[in-house]
Amino acid sequence: MALRRTLRRMVRPTSIDWGDDNAVEMRSNLRPASTTKPYSHREGKSNWLTSPANPTDLSAALNNLDTSGPASLQNLLRAKDAPHPLVVFRAIKSKNKRSKISDSALYILLMHCKSLIAGGGKGEYNKARTIFYEALEGGHDVGKSTNTALLICACAAGKPADAEKTLERMKKLKIEILPNVYTALIHVFCKMATDTSKLAKAWEAFEDMVTNAKFNKEDKDGVNTTLALAAASLLNGAARCKSAEDAEKVWKLVVVKWAAKPNVYMYTNYIHALAVSDNLPKALSVFDDMKNAGITPTHHTYASILSALGEEPDDAEFAESLMEEMLENKLVPNIIVYTSLLKVYQKVSDVVGMKSVYRRLRKAQLLPTDHTWGVIVKACKVLSRNRDDSYARLAAAVWDKAKNGLATTKHGAARNPSIHLMLPVLRMFAENLEAHLVRDVVQHLHATKMLFTSRTYGPAMEALRVVDATDLLEQYEAESKQKHQAYQERLQNSTRPRDAAARAHIRDA
Repeated sequence: MALRRTLRRMVRPTSIDWGDDNAVEMRSNLRPASTTKPYSHREGKSNWLTSPANPTDLSAALNNLDTSGPASLQNLLRAKDAPHPLVVFRAIKSKNKRSKISDSALYILLMHCKSLIAGGGKGEYNKARTIFYEALEGGHDVGKSTNTALLICACAAGKPADAEKTLERMKKLKIEILPNVYTALIHVFCKMATDTSKLAKAWEAFEDMVTNAKFNKEDKDGVNTTLALAAASLLNGAARCKSAEDAEKVWKLVVVKWAAKPNVYMYTNYIHALAVSDNLPKALSVFDDMKNAGITPTHHTYASILSALGEEPDDAEFAESLMEEMLENKLVPNIIVYTSLLKVYQKVSDVVGMKSVYRRLRKAQLLPTDHTWGVIVKACKVLSRNRDDSYARLAAAVWDKAKNGLATTKHGAARNPSIHLMLPVLRMFAENLEAHLVRDVVQHLHATKMLFTSRTYGPAMEALRVVDATDLLEQYEAESKQKHQAYQERLQNSTRPRDAAARAHIRDA
């Protein structure tokens, strides 16, 4: 009974008409709440964060705490209703005013902050920095471990500039930099790589790691784990930049020159980089090499191949053969694979195939993502050109559900639709001259602070021009100018090095 109740909470279906007599379900992306809560202050249910709710409990815990040994501190932070690392740090500092907090203890405090950053905690990176700088000012033992932990926290929070600053400080102080520090830095640069500048910085960190970090290029499995992680991240960055050249460069260096044995992540990211760069024959060749090497492809490997299909009429048949191959390898297709398969049928304009895939997706009890609905809306845009109003109604129903919390976070809270859904919806409504729906989408973009971004502002203004929404067009263009002027003023008055570099870039341009 408990399991049945949990499953009912996970999926709450509502019905939307696909455009014929068969109804399809749109499932809200709800997940059951986790039963294990190692850090209750993540969800704000503990008062430890601002001030201890039970000072006596913290005092008793600190009496048994040996700051020079990590075990007791780990136990304190892992306990149920554990205090926040910043609270523990300040309590230790005030209790032991004459003794220094050890490097290992500071490392543990910062790594627990990193766990909170990874869990989606807002402002956790600033609290980690507070611990570091207060320890530095207090003359505590801020050494290799503490600096390493702060850099890893910056990478986890997506702050590559701060991570670089910490790396430079470590080099200046001649602190040994471990290979995992470089891999974290390479990963964050590649994760944020939307152009080759970030990828170039990842290459610099990679070359620095190979030159300075103390590790062997090979271990018992034929490739060093750290090196494999760094190479996989670089290949992922090349895929994000759609740069087959950079992917080839990594592969030739690590696999060909160093004769390292590639793992599943390196193969998958290399195939993905080739696929998004429109080099499908080479991607399929590497895919065959992967299987011949005895490495089983993952869901992401198959999804990468599927995402490159759809240019030829018989690609749908080949895509289905890949799905059968997945099942033979005992891999159950997930939502990423089904979305990629939907995209294949959408590219070849096969609506019957799309409906079939969607029904299989429903039968597998998978939760459609914004990417999935975005693909469906793109298909509706093409099909509605044949004067079939049912597809336009379906797109409007998808948008209505999306803005009211179609997708949710892993904690069950309603989440705003992403641009992967909003941009296809906006373009379709503009093409069909649905003025009220275009206004609704653009106002939603503005309310969720996604309007003034490089990917959304141009399409949104163009859609408003198409439907003659001059009032909103003038309002948002004026607001955009104000934001640009404020940015220019802040840039001119700023003393930060990266703002000086931005000023020089604008001046040169």
